[in-house]
Amino acid sequence: MKISSFELEKWYVKYEFSSKYNLSASGIRPLSLNDLEINFPSTKKLSYSPVNGSIELREKISTEYNVNPDQVLLTNGAIESLYLIQTILAEKHDILSGKKILALKPLYPALYSTFKDFGCEIFDWELKFENNFKPDFENLEYLIKKHKIEILIINFPNNPTGIFLNENEFNTLIEICKKYDIFIISDEVYSDFLPKKINILDYYKKACIINSFSKFYGLPGIRLGYMITNKELIAECTNLKHYTTICNNIMSEAIALEVIDKKEIIRENNNNLILKNKDYTFKILNNLKKDGFIDFIEPEIGVMVFVKLNNIDSEQFCIDFEKTESILLLPANKYDIKYKNFFRLGFGIEHETLKYCMEKFDFFIRDFFNNKF
Repeated sequence: MKISSFELEKWYVKYEFSSKYNLSASGIRPLSLNDLEINFPSTKKLSYSPVNGSIELREKISTEYNVNPDQVLLTNGAIESLYLIQTILAEKHDILSGKKILALKPLYPALYSTFKDFGCEIFDWELKFENNFKPDFENLEYLIKKHKIEILIINFPNNPTGIFLNENEFNTLIEICKKYDIFIISDEVYSDFLPKKINILDYYKKACIINSFSKFYGLPGIRLGYMITNKELIAECTNLKHYTTICNNIMSEAIALEVIDKKEIIRENNNNLILKNKDYTFKILNNLKKDGFIDFIEPEIGVMVFVKLNNIDSEQFCIDFEKTESILLLPANKYDIKYKNFFRLGFGIEHETLKYCMEKFDFFIRDFFNNKF
């Protein structure tokens, strides 16, 4: 098996920790232990944790999703959940006899790359810019029938477009999947940004939910995620976890246990920051759009926007911007080459930092186009 080159994460390896500012982040600004008002006793033992995660944390998550704790597996970030479920399903011929996968696009590559590395055939269900990135369900059903799809990979709210499914769209998706007996992998790491999220397992059992504490909670550094699905798949993924990370970080689980009860306080703080940042960001972006430098569809939820550079390859633009201002953007060819004219801009950072970065961005892009054409 040849492992795919993870170009998106390689971009961050190269630039994230040398750049002064990250204007590409897909989550809310990271919190500190002081922000969370957590004080751990110095006598706490730094021991192993259970392979499937602490029962206390799994119970809290299972209550939120109305499932049994045995249907929850805590992992080292959502990325481990993605690796485990893809590896298990890739070898399950009863579920994946045709080894044909339909993936929403654009999409974080780790959601399908392990399937691809195992030799599965990946087909795209594309959110198109000209359709305001809204999902085309006639196209979804056509692709499922044409390619005899057995697994659908979705991510709503979507990274990087910020599009999510309303209730009618969600019901349409579920009806199509029921009709064709499709297994759904649903990446929901942005679902907590929604005022009210829909639990897919309440409507359709043939699904696996992926979530984490990174994006909404602002805790990417604790590297804690989870999956929720049927007990049989959880047992198989847990067995595979013995060969990957054995268990999670016990301090990370303790932090998550503390903060999950503070969700509504965190939501209020997030919403205040997002509202202020979004107003400032789109004031600048709308002027740039009006002047013909960029185009975009305003995101419905979350803290990122997928920006289109008019007739410009975004990677060199992002490199030049970082070199000039030490401010990082993400060229969207790291999702797929078809998005080479797009880049991802994140507006979930601290407000004063955002103002500085957006002012530099505004000046740079105008100067870039004026000198280029």
